[in-house]
Amino acid sequence: QVFIAWLVVLMRKNISFFSEDFSSPISDVIAHEFRDCRAFDPEVLWSCDRPQVEFLFLTFLRNAHLDKNKQMMSNYNSAIKAYGDMLNLLMVKSPATKNMLGLVAVHAFLLTIPLVNPDLFTLGAMPFISCIFVAIMGLTQELADPWGDDFHDLPLKEVMAVIAAPVWYEGDRVVASDSLAWLNRGLVDNKWDHAGHSDCGVRRHEIPREKKRGEDKGQMVTFDDFRTLAEVTGHRTYQSFLEEKRKDMEEAEGRGRRMPGYLRWNKIV
Repeated sequence: QVFIAWLVVLMRKNISFFSEDFSSPISDVIAHEFRDCRAFDPEVLWSCDRPQVEFLFLTFLRNAHLDKNKQMMSNYNSAIKAYGDMLNLLMVKSPATKNMLGLVAVHAFLLTIPLVNPDLFTLGAMPFISCIFVAIMGLTQELADPWGDDFHDLPLKEVMAVIAAPVWYEGDRVVASDSLAWLNRGLVDNKWDHAGHSDCGVRRHEIPREKKRGEDKGQMVTFDDFRTLAEVTGHRTYQSFLEEKRKDMEEAEGRGRRMPGYLRWNKIV
């Protein structure tokens, strides 16, 4: 759930970068339960993009022994393809003059009709025909660029919020805070040990543990082959990573960049 939300946030970041539209805050697509996750720290969002998130997610699946039959990977690849298609559609904006040729042609056509056909019926019908043509041109202009706030535009903000929203199963919310703290510790310090949870007197989901059922039954779940956020971004420690990225963001702000302030969603009151 966190990795899906992370990808959606990065999509929002890329859209804002290419469109220079910073009106939609990133916090709108981060669930309240996930807001303390290190994946959504401004410095992480500033430095990471889809390749880093994909690498961490696939490494997480491999270490957890969750996708031996590749069903999850198939679904994930489909989602990534849709992600890329959406980014291409959103980032490749149509030129502002794309409708000028059509407008000139339609107006020239409407102007020449009375000159070549002086029939009274034609002259009387021209205002109504012109209104119809103008309405059609306005509709086609809206449909040609459906990424905005016009009446016929797609509700992109709402769609992204729905995709990023977590799907809770029974008992998830009870352990959400503890699970997020475990994930943070793994992403930052690569420490994945966990005492597990007691369910009817039985200890479950401890790490390390041996898988008792499902895929890779009998394999040990240890997360020994994971990489931290710092390692993925070429740093030795998370603290040195934060210090360098904060400095980088401050320098970018000094050059007039708006993205650093946009990514500090947790500093906005």
